[in-house]
Amino acid sequence: MSKKTRVLFLDFDHTLFNTDQFFHVEVRNALSRFVTDGKLWEDGYDRAWQSGYSLDKHIDEIRRISGDQLPGEEMKSIIHGSFSDLKRFLFPDVVPFLKSIRGQETDIFLLSFGSETWQRYKVLGSGIGAYFDDMFFVPAEGGKAQVVLEYAGKIDHMIAVDNNPTEL
Repeated sequence: MSKKTRVLFLDFDHTLFNTDQFFHVEVRNALSRFVTDGKLWEDGYDRAWQSGYSLDKHIDEIRRISGDQLPGEEMKSIIHGSFSDLKRFLFPDVVPFLKSIRGQETDIFLLSFGSETWQRYKVLGSGIGAYFDDMFFVPAEGGKAQVVLEYAGKIDHMIAVDNNPTEL
């Protein structure tokens, strides 16, 4: 931690990034000609999540469950071609807000739940990684609270913004 006495923790999914539009609408729609069964989609997600989620792992699990009946490389090509630039999924006020607080006497930390690889993919793909002094990716529920507690009492002012306050 730097010598600054104020810390701002910002959640990523559903706070800075429109995760529902990205994942549940656009990614799913991009693969809808291959994956028409909602249960197959959900089961693939559940299996991929266990080993650290990524879109590639999700596609691999969907293929396994379907008995390798789906064209995995074509599905991955569509995903990688469609979702390399994720800026459009940031909420409209995010970049102006980050620009306005950057350079003030505040450390800005990203605090996100989920697989580090998956979360980092979305953060870097959305182009906002450089606004943060540090990024914390916690793989277990309750992990966000542990990070916040580490800073409690060490600084003068702390603000944490999360769409799900029970995480904190």
